[in-house]
Amino acid sequence: MSMRAIAKMTGLSVATVSHVINGTRAVSEKSRALVEAAVRETGYKPNRAARVLKTHRSNTVALVIPNVRPGRSTNFFYMNVLSGAKDTLAAQGYDLIVSTYFEENAAGEDARAEVSVLEKQWVDGMLLVPGEMDSGAVSLVRESGIPFVLIDRTVSQAEGVCPSVRSDNFTATRQAIRLFHQSGKRRIAYFGGMLGYSTGRERLEGYRAALRELSLPWDEAIVRCDVEYGLDQASAACEELLGRGIDAIFTSNNILTMGVLRTLREREIAVPTQVGVIGYEDYEWMEIFSPPVTTVRQQSYAMGAIGAEMLLKLLAGEALPRPEQVLEAPLIVRASHG
Repeated sequence: MSMRAIAKMTGLSVATVSHVINGTRAVSEKSRALVEAAVRETGYKPNRAARVLKTHRSNTVALVIPNVRPGRSTNFFYMNVLSGAKDTLAAQGYDLIVSTYFEENAAGEDARAEVSVLEKQWVDGMLLVPGEMDSGAVSLVRESGIPFVLIDRTVSQAEGVCPSVRSDNFTATRQAIRLFHQSGKRRIAYFGGMLGYSTGRERLEGYRAALRELSLPWDEAIVRCDVEYGLDQASAACEELLGRGIDAIFTSNNILTMGVLRTLREREIAVPTQVGVIGYEDYEWMEIFSPPVTTVRQQSYAMGAIGAEMLLKLLAGEALPRPEQVLEAPLIVRASHG
């Protein structure tokens, strides 16, 4: 079955049939109804490869994220980002494919692993969660010429200004430390992500800024930015900190939060009277802990949706009035902080 056969069935021109099927030009309602009825009757499927070759557009966008593996804290977060992007793109007739990379193999000369989708699939644009700030993946995307938007993380200034959407990690962390202080906490430990990522750097800077504002001392002994995102690793690091006189712990993602809470429970350390806890990323299970966990809530679905909206504008040849969008990440105050 071909468009020519559909044209013969409906008595319309091949051009009119093509415009209906590909959505490339407005046609009359009568003509549209005839074509759609013929498509349903015959089960016609357009030749996607031929359309790509003819229009140089695939109506497909790639979302490139770190590999989602069992036990990784990124699982929940990036699935919400994916949902926001997919819903927004689908409403405009775009398909979304997902490509992943192993972060531990994506630095330096291996940056091509982050954007291997460019060599495997014809995509019109890309939503990219970059690996390390200096990975070079963004340069490779720029060289390809396709529009892109960075999601969740940014890259070094050497890459120039990139369209991006991310959380206000600095302000969220600063507010969390100030809340601890208001609750009487003074020896506040920090569990953060690796500093090779912009998210880790921004959250640590928020912690530093809050300490300065509150006249609290900086103590390397209670700052950890090298804890692998796993329950056992978080528990082991928490055990070390408990011997250093802390009365509060800020954790920069949900897996670290769970590891800390597990250790405190096993050690029968009362939360929040002995040690307060504030986590990063908010999920339903935070409410059913005893006590319920105070957290920073990222707008992960909105992050994906806004990133997709920005990319659609770029694909349409429009300028972005705000090429860098920073989303509020509010504190959800419950009872674990103090």
